[in-house]
Amino acid sequence: MNNTLLTQPISNLTVQDLKTLIEEIIEQKLSQFSYDPDAGLELRPEIEQYLQRSLQETSSGVRGIDVSEVGKRLNYF
Repeated sequence: MNNTLLTQPISNLTVQDLKTLIEEIIEQKLSQFSYDPDAGLELRPEIEQYLQRSLQETSSGVRGIDVSEVGKRLNYF
C-alpha cells in the first residue's frame, strides 16, 4: 500500500489519489478472503474416499439425513 497516501488527511488527497487508496484497500481485503490456510496440505486417503463417495451419491440423487432428523438426534428440536 502506498504509505505516502496514508500520512496525509483525506481532504488533502486528489481524486485520483483517493481512488488509488480505495483500490489498494479493496485489493488488500479481497486477498485476505482468498487466503486458504489448508493450501498445499493433502487429505488422508480415507477422507478423500469418503468425499468421492459422497459426491457420487449426491450426483446420483442420494440425499443425506434431513436437517430436522439431525436436530432431533442432537436434541435441538
